[in-house]
Amino acid sequence: MQKQWKGDKIARMEIQDLKRYSAAEVVLLGVFALGLLLALVLVKVRGNIALAEPVALPFGGVSAPLPQGPEWKTVGGWMYESDNSFVLLGIMNYQGRPAMTARWRYALCDEPVEVEALLRQRADSAAARLTLLGQTGGSLAMSYGRIDSPGTRESYLMGVAVLEQARRLELYIAFGSQDEAFAQTVFEALANGVRLSPCPQQAAGAEQVEQFYRTRLQSLADADAPRQTVLLLKDAAERPLGYASQRAFVHNSGDGDGHLRLTTLRVEAAGLRSESDLWLSFTDTAFSWKAVRQLADSGAPRTNELRGNTAGRIAVQRSGEGNRMLCRTPMLMYEPLTTAFVAGLPADDAGPIVIDLLTETGMVVPVRISPIAAQDAHVKSEQAVRFVRLDYLHTDGAFEEMVFDADGALLGRFEQAPSRPARLWEATTPDALKQTFGVQLEPLGRAPDSSQPAAPLKTETLAMKEQTTTQTAVFAAGCFWGVEYFFAAVAGVV
Repeated sequence: MQKQWKGDKIARMEIQDLKRYSAAEVVLLGVFALGLLLALVLVKVRGNIALAEPVALPFGGVSAPLPQGPEWKTVGGWMYESDNSFVLLGIMNYQGRPAMTARWRYALCDEPVEVEALLRQRADSAAARLTLLGQTGGSLAMSYGRIDSPGTRESYLMGVAVLEQARRLELYIAFGSQDEAFAQTVFEALANGVRLSPCPQQAAGAEQVEQFYRTRLQSLADADAPRQTVLLLKDAAERPLGYASQRAFVHNSGDGDGHLRLTTLRVEAAGLRSESDLWLSFTDTAFSWKAVRQLADSGAPRTNELRGNTAGRIAVQRSGEGNRMLCRTPMLMYEPLTTAFVAGLPADDAGPIVIDLLTETGMVVPVRISPIAAQDAHVKSEQAVRFVRLDYLHTDGAFEEMVFDADGALLGRFEQAPSRPARLWEATTPDALKQTFGVQLEPLGRAPDSSQPAAPLKTETLAMKEQTTTQTAVFAAGCFWGVEYFFAAVAGVV
């Protein structure tokens, strides 16, 4: 009897344990199923990427999208970078930390390289491994691959597409190793969301640049004497702030070949002194350009050297930096030739054009050039018959206005940069400049033949238009009356 009771008790205990273990397994199974469901929901949500409206690059002919949603944040619009490109950036945050980055890069003048070779270069520069993944579909076919860096938890998807006017569009997706499928989805969605459109301003700029080098620049070879342009830098209160001088020399070889030499000197009272020496061939695209820039109390001067060959490649060497290679775009114009180029544009052409301006530091800046009416200009002159505005597209609010007389000679340039007072470069003569600053101008490098004196351009008086706009500035100082006393002597302070 006792044995039977013990057996029944053991049986009841086993049944209770079985029920308890079964309940635990059911709970675990339920948790597992819920996890699968959440994973499926997450995959579905991530698989449906919401894209913001594509952001247009002004006068670039391309509009690129970025992901949108509560986890994605954009870092402004297109931003100009010092490597001669515009960048559009989006960042996805997860639990307060960046989890993925989407980055568009619109390269203006990178050295021409085959797409696959470029992908390998980027991987090699990061000591990473490249896996080619083919091409995307959509309106823009991008060749792309995956770049994995050994020893890190971050990988990249990089795509490249070649555009018109030697431009290039690149897309980067940086992601963690666990987000590979999601990164692929984001990459394909962005690549397929690109919008391309013709940019007639670029095409018109390329046409005018080609015509300038083919005809107008070549016409300078017939000049018998060097020419000189001298400008006086003034502020709105007509106070002299500095000066600039450019001299042009033509060297003919007698067989139709030769070159143009432009020497430029720029001095500002704030402590800037810049000299450059540009040599251009009349028959091909080869050139040599050396510039030396010195700032007061900045130590040794900085030297930049640029050399272009007939294949359209430009080598840039800057003080303390390695060599960079650029591509000569069809719209490329050297900065010292800007005035001559603008002066030679057809006066009856009312449409704007876009060119690439190459500076002495190797920066390439897109510039929109358009004629403006006299009443819309910031300067006035009785001798002015033509006003042209140059908008520097890499910086909002940066522009210049050039003023020409009936002979096409430059009367002056009005310049405006963000957060800086407006300035005016007024055409003058070497004698007038000597009276103002007590300097005798000389070109950088070899002096011209004394038998060929420079002929100064016609000069006229320019003045800035009166402007009534005011801005409020706040200063902190220990004495109000002292601040008022000193600022009362500053022109323009009310």
